[in-house]
This record gives sequence, C-alpha cells and structure tokens, in this order.
Amino acid sequence: MLQDLNITVEQKEARDLAQKVVFYSTQLVQNYELVSPPLWHNTLVNVGIKERGLCYEWAEDLLEYLHAQRYHSLAFHYVGANIGNYFEHNAIAVSAKGMGFEHGLLLDAWRDSGRLFFVKIKDDKKYEWRSREDIYKMMFPLLEKNL
Repeated sequence: MLQDLNITVEQKEARDLAQKVVFYSTQLVQNYELVSPPLWHNTLVNVGIKERGLCYEWAEDLLEYLHAQRYHSLAFHYVGANIGNYFEHNAIAVSAKGMGFEHGLLLDAWRDSGRLFFVKIKDDKKYEWRSREDIYKMMFPLLEKNL
C-alpha cells in the first residue's frame, strides 16, 4: 500500500516504515499501559489515573519516532479531524515526498487501541482529515518540513 502512493516511494523505505510503524505502535501500548477501548483510556488519562495515551499523544509520539528515521522518499504529516470539537481526533499521514497529506495513507494507532489502523486518507469513512501543519512546525521548529 505504501508503494502505491507514488512511483517515487523507495521499496526499501516502504518495507522499513511498515515494520517500524507496527512495532512502535505496539511499543506505545506498553509505554501507555493501555486499556481498551480508546475512549475509556482517555477517561483514565483525563482523571489522572493514566499518564498518557490520548490520540494526540499517539500521533505525536509516533510522528517523532518516524521523523527520526530520516526517510528520503516519504513525508509525514500531522492531521486532525473535528478540530476544536469535543471529539477532535489526531493522527499522522504518510505520503510520497512532495505530495500533500490528502494523497497519503493514514496511520492511526489510537483508533483500535494500539493495533495500527491504516487507510488511504480519501477512503477513511469515519473522519474528514485536515492538515495540522501548525503542530508539525511546533514539534520540529529547526527542521525543514519534509513535504
């Protein structure tokens, strides 16, 4: 699926990303001491019983990890749905370098409690995604955006 994004996506990088994103999603399950379903875990975080594991923390931790891998043919994007509303949801997208998030693949580790959910952005029936480039720039202020 990653290689289908664009002919410029390197096969080796696509395979490496696929392995690492699944591995790190599983690692975050352990780090967050996750309970399921996601909204119940959110409640435990919000009342102070759990420290982390809200959707934006999944997105930011995963984005930071993947950004550090320094892929040459892939770009990462912070995306959000229902921004500013109670049920705001954040995740990341990956696209071929030079392509916008809307041409990418959603990587959402929060939605299924640590089991990586992925779908082409345009095919996600649950959310309408928007760019959160402002957050990306805050996370990586000294790095050039890898669009």
